[in-house]
Amino acid sequence: MRAVFVSPHYDDVAFSCGGTLLKFVRRGINVELITVFTRDERPMTEFALECQVSKGFLPEEHYLAARSVENANYVQRAGVSRSIDLSYLEAPYRENRDIRTLFKWNFAIAHEQLAQMIASELIDTIGGGGEALLFVPLGAGGHIDHAVVVRACEHVMKEFGDEVQAYYYEELPYGLRDRSSFTRLGSVNLNADACEVDGYIEDKVSLASVYASQIVNQFGGPEEMSELLKRHSKYVAEVSGLKTATYAERFYTTGSDNLLSI
Repeated sequence: MRAVFVSPHYDDVAFSCGGTLLKFVRRGINVELITVFTRDERPMTEFALECQVSKGFLPEEHYLAARSVENANYVQRAGVSRSIDLSYLEAPYRENRDIRTLFKWNFAIAHEQLAQMIASELIDTIGGGGEALLFVPLGAGGHIDHAVVVRACEHVMKEFGDEVQAYYYEELPYGLRDRSSFTRLGSVNLNADACEVDGYIEDKVSLASVYASQIVNQFGGPEEMSELLKRHSKYVAEVSGLKTATYAERFYTTGSDNLLSI
């Protein structure tokens, strides 16, 4: 068995379900990490420049190159078996949006075309290598890049059918700021599941800290990140009814297999 994690951006899996990833690695499961939006471009849109400068980067610096180094550090320290960058442009570099429209899940024809291109690459990258657990974003928070990856992954699931069991992870910290996208859960008939991550939560937080370029912007600072991720994992364990667990990560699936058995 192998576990394939699809991450819209470099840090999404680490922040959202990094404890589960570590649990699988340390139990000898082959873990693959595919990151979709990993490229910037010159000349930049005004919005891209605004985003880059707000995170402490100079206009002449290549923001995604710096994030790539952070991700390589994460992959090496976490013990990921294979890491692939699909090299698509992040939203601010391909669309001159603003922060208000970036999180509106306003899907257009161009986004569907992009999702189909990404799906084709994901299918080739994942391959028909036998049974796999596929971890994909839920789209919590409505970021347009996440919405595109959700659509792409739906194409992938249709292609592989029973070869993969898909688990949607709730993206952090986006999903804690805006719960509106969770309303789609009822319409697609997904079942809630949880993976106990006691024994992995400290390492999850420690490894997530390698994404230093994002922590202040997303959480306010390292201490705030640690507190939020631990508090949310405690909450998930409590509401999931895991009586012997202190920390857990939540997923949604159409399948019946329980992550706790892994």
